[in-house]
Amino acid sequence: SDSTVWPEEIPYDGHPDNETVSVLLPVTIIYTTLSFCGLVFAVACLIFNLIYRKQKLIRLTSPKLNYLIITGAVIMYISAMVHVIPSYKEETETILCNLRPRLFSIGYSLCFGTILAKMWRVYYIFTNPTPKQKTVKDWHLGIMVLC
Repeated sequence: SDSTVWPEEIPYDGHPDNETVSVLLPVTIIYTTLSFCGLVFAVACLIFNLIYRKQKLIRLTSPKLNYLIITGAVIMYISAMVHVIPSYKEETETILCNLRPRLFSIGYSLCFGTILAKMWRVYYIFTNPTPKQKTVKDWHLGIMVLC
């Protein structure tokens, strides 16, 4: 019987009420400012990486993989900005609601997946018993991250 499943009363199965929750203006300003500063820093790192990619120290850090890390960081900063965008129309809210987790997931995967792949390569080099085998190339790691 319904009284044993729902002791109070059967729940209402109507349409849900949509309530728009917006972020306070000072929080929006702080998040946007910090994200913009992070974007500027990421672009500065990208320019530095492009200019000095022929230098020995930068070549050792795998500049092509650094581009993936920087791209992931830029996407995550954009994601932080998108999280505080207010939306008052249902269509806009639907788009933003779908975009927010996707941006964050793609940025996080690119950024930290590349870092983990680079760490795995170091582990593989130091634990490989036969040093005559081929080393892991940057494009191998890039494919690992992108797949």
